[in-house]
Amino acid sequence: MQYREYTDIIRPKTSNLILCFGIILLLWIGIIPDNTIIPVESLVMNNSPLAFVLSQNMDFLSFPFNFLPMVLLGLISYFLIWFNEDYSFISVRSILPAFFFIIISSLLFRPYAFITFIVILLVFFIIFSCFHLYENPSGSPSVSLFNTGLLLGVTTLFSLSCFSYILLLIVYYYRIKALSLKTFLAFIMGLMVPYLYTIGGFYFTGNITLLGNYFTNWHVGGGVSLWHQLSDSTLVYVGVVALLTIFSLVRIFFMSSHQTIKNRQESMFLVHAFLLTVIFLLLGASDTFILLPIAVFLASFLLGQAFSSEYNLVIKILLGIFIVSSVLFLIFPDYNWEV
Repeated sequence: MQYREYTDIIRPKTSNLILCFGIILLLWIGIIPDNTIIPVESLVMNNSPLAFVLSQNMDFLSFPFNFLPMVLLGLISYFLIWFNEDYSFISVRSILPAFFFIIISSLLFRPYAFITFIVILLVFFIIFSCFHLYENPSGSPSVSLFNTGLLLGVTTLFSLSCFSYILLLIVYYYRIKALSLKTFLAFIMGLMVPYLYTIGGFYFTGNITLLGNYFTNWHVGGGVSLWHQLSDSTLVYVGVVALLTIFSLVRIFFMSSHQTIKNRQESMFLVHAFLLTVIFLLLGASDTFILLPIAVFLASFLLGQAFSSEYNLVIKILLGIFIVSSVLFLIFPDYNWEV
């Protein structure tokens, strides 16, 4: 098969869209038995205030709720395809970022109803943050940074580790010459809005101590690391994905010299965000389980970019390894995470 034929196969045509949503249905429908759903009381949410609000207002063990993660996953997958169509992170039109995200996130998180909903919702906020980040800064940079700060603020109410993305965002806007005192203040104002609403709501409902616990209980290290939380088969599958992602990072590094300055800056932002997330995972941040799907989302972009750039023997072998390992993990799952 020639590269031109390969790019025709992976482009976002109707048959590929149907395939992606068919994979979602295949992996999610009828696979959430009651004995695999983690009780709300044992959440690995580190006293997340927004997770608390959701847990008080939703019946997470209800039948309709089991389909919400699947619906959100479908929306994110569609957005991943549209995102590259508009911003051209990948030199060719490709469905691979959505393909990788659907399979990896479904296999890792599908049995955990409440946590799956939270983490996929979190990824949804991350994606829309990226959307506002990559809006044309020459149009209305203040609005763009306000919206980015607003969505990032909501994200940090699920995971305090996401505060680390603030520096990446500021550096990116500085590099594209869109940062000024006005846009910086707009970003800070957007970041503060979710906290003002949260503090007010928790104060009037008598739950303000929960918000304080959210900040005081966050830590890096000292707890159970990610590797002790993963079962053996899950650890092997994560290891395969990690090796493929390392290959993608190396590939993207060599491709960057052939990109335009704008595309290189955009790609490097995603690379740096991924590496920063991995650092917090390795250090054992207390919100590890929430950071893992963010890492999966960012890795899916990197995998899609690397595996769409060429089609040779190495790509064929690595794609084969990914597909075989995913099928084996689907047939022989082990979801006994120590949560």
